[in-house]
Amino acid sequence: MKIAMMTNNYKPFVGGVPVSIELLAKGLIAAGHEVTVFAPAVQSAFLDSDDISDTASGNVRSTAGSVNSDDPSGVCEHGTTDTRKTAFPGMTSCMTVCDGVPVFRYASLPYCFLGGAACPNPFDPRIEKEFHRGHYDIIHVHHPMLIGRTAVHLSRRYGVPLVFTYHTRYDQYLSNAGVFRAVSRPSGEERQDADSLFSSLDKRFLHLMQEKMVPLYLNLFLRNCQQVFAPTAGMKEYLTEICGFDPTRIAVLPTGIEEDCFHANKAAVKETRAKLFNERPCVTPFSSAAAPESTAASAAPAAAAPAAGCVHTKNPENIPLFLSVSRLSHEKNIPFLLRSAARFREQYRKPFRLAIIGDGPGRAEYEALRRRLHLEQEVIFPGNIPHKELAPYYAAADAFLFASKTETQGIVILEAFAGGAPVIALDASGVRDLVRDRINGLLCAEDEDAFAESMNRFLTDPMLREQLRRCALETAVDFREESVVKKAIRFYNKTIAAYEQSHTGALPAWKYAAEQEAAWESIRQKIASRTSAARP
Repeated sequence: MKIAMMTNNYKPFVGGVPVSIELLAKGLIAAGHEVTVFAPAVQSAFLDSDDISDTASGNVRSTAGSVNSDDPSGVCEHGTTDTRKTAFPGMTSCMTVCDGVPVFRYASLPYCFLGGAACPNPFDPRIEKEFHRGHYDIIHVHHPMLIGRTAVHLSRRYGVPLVFTYHTRYDQYLSNAGVFRAVSRPSGEERQDADSLFSSLDKRFLHLMQEKMVPLYLNLFLRNCQQVFAPTAGMKEYLTEICGFDPTRIAVLPTGIEEDCFHANKAAVKETRAKLFNERPCVTPFSSAAAPESTAASAAPAAAAPAAGCVHTKNPENIPLFLSVSRLSHEKNIPFLLRSAARFREQYRKPFRLAIIGDGPGRAEYEALRRRLHLEQEVIFPGNIPHKELAPYYAAADAFLFASKTETQGIVILEAFAGGAPVIALDASGVRDLVRDRINGLLCAEDEDAFAESMNRFLTDPMLREQLRRCALETAVDFREESVVKKAIRFYNKTIAAYEQSHTGALPAWKYAAEQEAAWESIRQKIASRTSAARP
């Protein structure tokens, strides 16, 4: 089977969608199928103008995880690997191989970024040329906008079935986008500032977008898909009840967990834990620009400074370690996590450490908030860690903290489970499908005192802690990547068969063209044969 995966973002951009695509693509390739990921060319805020012009045209040669065409080793930055000379069935000269997955990089728009990712150019004519050349059996698109519209066009024109995975709660993301972020602040000085800047009309418009426009757009897009995948039952319910889509065309297909997540090396776990406790807080802004004025930081009340030597690192095994892995951007609700940690310190009154792994445009703001809350001794920002190196971090943690409300599944939750780390999270859509309160984790409302109390209860109840850890591991087993890939293959085959049955007599354009070419070749051969036979 030949599968075209289409996405608006991919490695080296760090996020849940690229991880999900990579894991599924690797599993399909290991099962003997051919996969090509159509992804935008790499851009970075740190590139110079010459690099940006090259990446925007699809000639990727930046220093931000892209291919260095002058390097014969084919090794890219950030752990990605270009093995152009490696033989993959169906690979063309326009493709590269990124960590074992063939990738076609289409153009991205210069100087245009969406949350730190390159803004794709779905009108790049090379997309259709490469797709036509590939003779694909099915298209699996991962975004309903931009490349999503291109996927619909290709599906219709070439008669290839289209499937879609609903990765993101776009209605929730609106609350964290641009001006809408100020409108949706819940309380405090930020709320007052927002009220002075935005009228009730603005708030009604946000509500209209979230409750009406986004579900309407999704419904119209989903009608073009032969099969829709929701990562959890809760997301299937959202697509059915809120977006009004046919439930018979929605199937639950979660993101799987790599086997390595279950088998962290004990020595590496011990070393990782020691490293996280020995690391000193440092301020490393996400970009070279000056840190923006932080509304969250300015709104946070100044906490009492802790006593000197609050965190002792001589024996880290006896000090609780909390972990969070997240992109540092507004939709991940990091300020809530920091303020909850400050509340927890007041309740627990003992040393602890919280490591927030990841990077993003909000890092400088969150580091400023950490300083205002006097959490420099308790909270560290280690930066980005390559995904394949995260297993010992999960295994080293006593618990995993998760405050995002915009997830459809939360891959990091499952990876934490696989490492034996119970999850303390907000009771939000996408999360409650995985985290069962007091069984494999703790759920609470979006209240900083309640979240801090959950952290305190987890540490002070050894029996509860052990039960949560054991059930977390049991939950993770059901999401092994191998079983998820087998399920995806069954859905693909079923979708292709149903599509061909409903389009009886109609062939995909590339198959029709191939049959026509074969017919003309047969005629040419017959004419040539008769001509040579007629010659004296």
